[in-house]
Amino acid sequence: MPFKISPTIRGLLCVFGGFLIQLVVGSFHGTFGNMLPYLTSYRRQTNPELTNGDLAVILPGAGITQGFVFTLSGFFLVPLIGCRACLIFGCVSYVAGPILGYLVIDMPISLLTLCLGSLAGIGLSTVIIPVMLIPVTWFPNKKGTVLGFIAAGFGLASTVFTPLQTFIINPDNVLPVLNNGTNSTEKYFEDPEVLKRVPVYLLYISTVYAILSLIGIILCVEKPKESDSSKVKKEKKVDVIKNAFKFLWREGFTNRDFYLLWLTRYMMLVICGGILSHWKSFGLQLNPDDRQISIVGGVNGILNSVSRIITGALMDKLAYRILMPTICGILSVALVCIFWVGHAAFEGYYALIWLAYLLSFSHFASVPTQAIKLFQSQSSIILGAIGLSDSVSYFTVAILNMICFSTDTPQFMPFFVSLSVFAGLSVLITAFVREPKLLKTQEQETKKEEMKIEDETYVNTAYTSATHDKVNLHYQSNLNHETKMV
Repeated sequence: MPFKISPTIRGLLCVFGGFLIQLVVGSFHGTFGNMLPYLTSYRRQTNPELTNGDLAVILPGAGITQGFVFTLSGFFLVPLIGCRACLIFGCVSYVAGPILGYLVIDMPISLLTLCLGSLAGIGLSTVIIPVMLIPVTWFPNKKGTVLGFIAAGFGLASTVFTPLQTFIINPDNVLPVLNNGTNSTEKYFEDPEVLKRVPVYLLYISTVYAILSLIGIILCVEKPKESDSSKVKKEKKVDVIKNAFKFLWREGFTNRDFYLLWLTRYMMLVICGGILSHWKSFGLQLNPDDRQISIVGGVNGILNSVSRIITGALMDKLAYRILMPTICGILSVALVCIFWVGHAAFEGYYALIWLAYLLSFSHFASVPTQAIKLFQSQSSIILGAIGLSDSVSYFTVAILNMICFSTDTPQFMPFFVSLSVFAGLSVLITAFVREPKLLKTQEQETKKEEMKIEDETYVNTAYTSATHDKVNLHYQSNLNHETKMV
């Protein structure tokens, strides 16, 4: 640039760029629950047998893809082509998703899942590691706060895009209706104008994605390294991959915290995927007012965003094994009550779904922060390996969908109880994750023991050597005396 920007301002711009990118890639997950009834209603024009459960597979399809690509990103893409290239590739993939979705919206569900779901998963998982690692280089002492603010963009996506989605597709607040002639309790939209706007929405939103992504890519740049680049030896690409696998094998697979963080992300993503898929389906069953439900979705995003900011800031103040068990315990109670409280009073549904959003997405800030604290410079490899849990968790969500929503009468009660069980298990898992200070203290104690052993060995060796020298000196003295006598 022709003018100079202070490092602090440049760092803040970088964080804001990461926030924008997270805002974009979080929109699919954040608005899928709102989009699902529209999409199902549109497809029911040609196939009246379809239900929300049939098209809910799109979200797990994105999540399963996301997990595998997340791992590849941490192991191969980031080490080989760098963070910036991953950022650009991921954003392009994400923007291409709704464009291709527009072209295949009337084709088989598997193809629609590939375009709307899998491409979103590829884009998200490719940018998620760079968008966390790049801004942290500007503020190394505020990792939790920076990651919390950036992750807040992901959470805020539903607040920004859910009302926009409803405004474009259903501006007149047309109410859904029950499926006449069946025992189904689900409601779908049948107004021709509403259904006509569903494909067009995909083109509008892809344009918005492209503009925001471009701004984010321009701003999100890594802090220049102070070391002389001419003296830095460049590793061969094969060596980079080998070193990544060696680090994971020696430092990751032998560390219990790696498995605990992996399980935490798995458990919490099952909860997130379930809530994201069916918060609106359940809400419409309680209240058919589409505009009011979209307001609930907007507040969901605010709380999702605030949750990440607060959790990130608290991670700089509190221990992970204190913060996360508390969050998971409260979440478990909220999820087990939501079905009965929602049917008792719609205001109760408001309160508990908002509380669930406030708590369930906190791991997006806490788990990466703890991983970076524990594994330092090689954290991208660990984050990539932890990301494989996405595939397993969304596969679990797909199974829950098949069990609870494959019939005309959705089973919301066992669904929410299952999510509550996952939250309860997370309390136990997160309570045993160690802190970097504790690990450092253990390493210091180990080094002290090793030094003590070395010192004792040195003393024994020195004592033996000194004794040996004294014997030699005494022998030499006697020999000299005898020589003189002769």
